[in-house]
Amino acid sequence: MALAGAFSYLGQQATLAGDTGKASSYGNAAVSMVFIFTSVFGATWFTVPWLYPAEIFPLQVQGQRLGRRGMVDRKRLADAPAREDC
Repeated sequence: MALAGAFSYLGQQATLAGDTGKASSYGNAAVSMVFIFTSVFGATWFTVPWLYPAEIFPLQVQGQRLGRRGMVDRKRLADAPAREDC
């Protein structure tokens, strides 16, 4: 994310200097860094909230606990676009 911020800053400076070609390249690099960060985070640390409870709870409650977790996550995702206070 720091690289995305750095490329965004460089793109803004290039725009102020009047070099739109370089600004466009920095913008593309910033967007690429965000996508790379999201992909790596999603493939590694984003799975922890699902895997950790499955390892610490006994088998009798794992299904119930993970089902409730899925219900809460779906509710959050369903309500997120409807919020107008953001």
